[in-house]
Amino acid sequence: MTRQMGIIAFCLLVPLGASFSADSGKKSEPVARIGDTVITESDMREALGMALFQAENTLYQTKRGWIDERVRDILFEREAKETKLSRFEWEAREIAARVAQPTQEEINAMLQRVPAEQSASTETLRRVTEYLSAQKRSSREEELYQQLSSKYSAKILLEEPSAPNIVPTYAADDPVKGPKDAAVTILEFTDFQCPWCQRSQEFVKRVEQKYKDKVRFVSRQFPLIRIHPRAKPAAEAALCAREQGKFWVFHEKLFEKQQLEDADFTRYAREAGLDKSQFEKCVKDHKYAARVDKDLLDGQRFGVQGTPTFFVNGQSVGFNNLEASVEQELAKAKAAPSK
Repeated sequence: MTRQMGIIAFCLLVPLGASFSADSGKKSEPVARIGDTVITESDMREALGMALFQAENTLYQTKRGWIDERVRDILFEREAKETKLSRFEWEAREIAARVAQPTQEEINAMLQRVPAEQSASTETLRRVTEYLSAQKRSSREEELYQQLSSKYSAKILLEEPSAPNIVPTYAADDPVKGPKDAAVTILEFTDFQCPWCQRSQEFVKRVEQKYKDKVRFVSRQFPLIRIHPRAKPAAEAALCAREQGKFWVFHEKLFEKQQLEDADFTRYAREAGLDKSQFEKCVKDHKYAARVDKDLLDGQRFGVQGTPTFFVNGQSVGFNNLEASVEQELAKAKAAPSK
């Protein structure tokens, strides 16, 4: 799966149709002023959504990792001093002497996860043994860390960022197929040049065939522009096909061979029975470029980092778990009391 790095643009206007819960203590703090116009912390957080949370969480994890190591170091030094041992002697007694060597059963279990052509080599055996030993040592260190944190009243005061409450949504004019009153809605963020997106379509078709009267499909665009230069033109072309009622036919043709030059778009349009002049003008004028950009921004707000990303009734799901997730949602709908 590929990853879209960074934020493409900053949007001052909050896209409609998504719920958001900001930190109540910060919601009204100004972050910028233009004359008498104020941009608040809440404006920023609503516009950036999960993209901002993910960035803050990455920073938090970096800080937390350093703090944990520093606290651990101080605790171990303090305990060694209390037992009148050097740090080296204390670790030898409390960690090294208490960590058992990997058993043959553990080694064999790990070797089963190694490619067959490598599993018999001496070097692989050495690496597996070292890995298992390091895991055991790490577990013992963590056990001591927890015990000593309690003994010496160690507390981590760094505040962890809270994930915003954002429900992935779609607009009334987004490409949709399936009954309006379907119990399950599958929202897809896709990239027509992405090989994983192409592969995911077999899972989508399987779900569509099995639950065609119970599931609603929605497609939104998330071209990974930095690594897939033809993905955005393809997304725009698909939306041009949509205005003639042929989005899903075009969607399938784009994924069928992933040939995405302008001449290919024209050929697909002809095969789909589109009005050639209308389609070509739409593509040439980049009529839906802004719409694709909005999908990208919304996707980032919803936590989309790569493609394909699927949401089943608002919950992010891997494409290989689509069928199981649909089954779960249908079971919930069936068990819910009728209104």
